[in-house]
Amino acid sequence: VRGCVLDAVWQAQGKGCGPGFLGVCVGGDRATGYEYAKEQLLRELDDTNPLPELAALESRILEEANQLNIGPMGFGGHLTVGGCKIGARNRLPASFFVSVAYMCWAFRRRGVVLDPATAEAVEWLYQSPGESFEPAADGTRGPSGSPVGRVGLVLITSNRGLCGAFNANLIREARRRMQELEGQGASIDLHLVGKKGISYFKFTKRAVASQRTDIGDKPTAAHAAELVAPLMAQFQAGTLDAVEVVFAQFKSAVSTPPTTLRILPVTPPRADRRLGGSAVSTGTDALSAQPPNRLSAYYILKPSADAILESLLPLYVRNQMFRALVETAAAEHGARRTAMKNATDSAGDMLDLLRRTYNRARQAVITQELAEIVGGAEALKG
Repeated sequence: VRGCVLDAVWQAQGKGCGPGFLGVCVGGDRATGYEYAKEQLLRELDDTNPLPELAALESRILEEANQLNIGPMGFGGHLTVGGCKIGARNRLPASFFVSVAYMCWAFRRRGVVLDPATAEAVEWLYQSPGESFEPAADGTRGPSGSPVGRVGLVLITSNRGLCGAFNANLIREARRRMQELEGQGASIDLHLVGKKGISYFKFTKRAVASQRTDIGDKPTAAHAAELVAPLMAQFQAGTLDAVEVVFAQFKSAVSTPPTTLRILPVTPPRADRRLGGSAVSTGTDALSAQPPNRLSAYYILKPSADAILESLLPLYVRNQMFRALVETAAAEHGARRTAMKNATDSAGDMLDLLRRTYNRARQAVITQELAEIVGGAEALKG
């Protein structure tokens, strides 16, 4: 056990903001051992292990780990580990697991409120409340579950035809989403990319907020930025509550289903505050399937998380728009290839049919002429 723990300390040198704190579980399986090792980190530093053997082992490992000359961040020194807490579980007679959990000193400074009955963490202290993103009753998402009032809907179609039902399917999906949003009481700003979508909504006399035909089948990141920049500005100003894109999702050359993607607001993963703010999926099923007592990692960021998000989130939104443009262009090529192949196959079948019909008619004429010649020859003999 001592060798495993000291080896883990040696392998972790320079990878965490030392000095670190160790939680160790001896025995159990992989899952329970890892969980119990994490629980040891909740013990106070000055407590004494009730088992004398483990108490002596904790003191010995703490002393020997600080003699490894690793120090904080691996730069050398005599303060490598600030504490070592060991717990034991049932184990097999022949072998057992040694699970080691490492916590950096900055994370150790956080406070936790424990349930007196179960001793489980119910609240983590020293965290900013942040903004809550909860699902609205209609399934849409907005800050604090607020209903969406005005939506910018971007429809991406092609400039050319001869691609089967590609554009018709995209327009049908856009109409379906528009009816759904209008049924929820939302107003829609329609933004069109591609001549086919523009022609259809011009024919139906639908009001259009903007339209573009210059992107074509070779979209660039600059095109995506030009499309999404005014929408982001309106979203930040509060004129738009959400931005969605209807595009063809490219799964394969023969599978390009029309898809509606919400790119604003950017919905972060929901966090369970009782579990230390660990990120979980926004889906209900995934949320309920999360195992309990899973603690999150803690990171020291420079620049701050707010500064990083301020730079990354606009890039993320532009990338989502660029993805929609590129996948639609690829899907258009796939749909056109499929349509042209079907047209070629149909033309080949028609040629075969016409060739057989012609040969049958020609054979009938030749047979008729032969019959007339033979009949005339017999008549002359008589």
